[in-house]
Amino acid sequence: MMKRKWIWIGLLIAGLVCACTAMRPRWYCEEMLNGARTQKYEMCSDKREYEYGETVRVRFTVTNLSAQPLHLSGGSSPVMEILDISDLSWSATQSQTETQLTLAPESSHTIEWLWIPTQAHLEDLFAKSQSRPFMTPFTGQVAGESVVGVEVVIKSLTYDPVASSDALPGYCERGRRPVGDLELQLCTDEPEYQFGETVQIQWQIRNISNKVLTLDGGEDPAMDIYAANWVPASEEGEADQYM
Repeated sequence: MMKRKWIWIGLLIAGLVCACTAMRPRWYCEEMLNGARTQKYEMCSDKREYEYGETVRVRFTVTNLSAQPLHLSGGSSPVMEILDISDLSWSATQSQTETQLTLAPESSHTIEWLWIPTQAHLEDLFAKSQSRPFMTPFTGQVAGESVVGVEVVIKSLTYDPVASSDALPGYCERGRRPVGDLELQLCTDEPEYQFGETVQIQWQIRNISNKVLTLDGGEDPAMDIYAANWVPASEEGEADQYM
């Protein structure tokens, strides 16, 4: 009877170990070696594609392949760094970073970045990459030199359509957030204007949930309108003027 008991306990432990192992992320990695093949650089992400709002997990590892200690210096900057396409950096999210690093033979050092991109940042990525969903490279740097990179896809926030009965008049971009809290509509009274004409813009945010919502812009306005992607008149073949 005791023998059977220990068999069940052994199976239970084995099952727990298997369950824990299965939950570990599968890393997608790119590797590079330096010219002397004494250093290995590895950049990994825990996914190839992320939904909007998901945490992007990226890690960067430097390994000393030589038989001698490896001394690395970043001067006054981080000796190891992760950057994305818009120069957002891992070091900007850290309270402390190392500017000097010594690796013993056959040893490694890893930094890891857990990051949830905002919609505004994704729009900035779109402006640089001109692709949706957003394909963004993360680059690993050692002592200010880019040594390896990995690309991931980050999806932007999508919107559900607005019912025709709720649509504002005019020429609009509109949508409802999939989480069911806000309906957003930005409209102009004309699709095109002659020089000197008044541009009429209507910007509406409507609470479509069953609870009170508070929009807090911090030091900035909770609602605002600004000109995006302003094109100089010279690119339209006219005088380069802003009025």
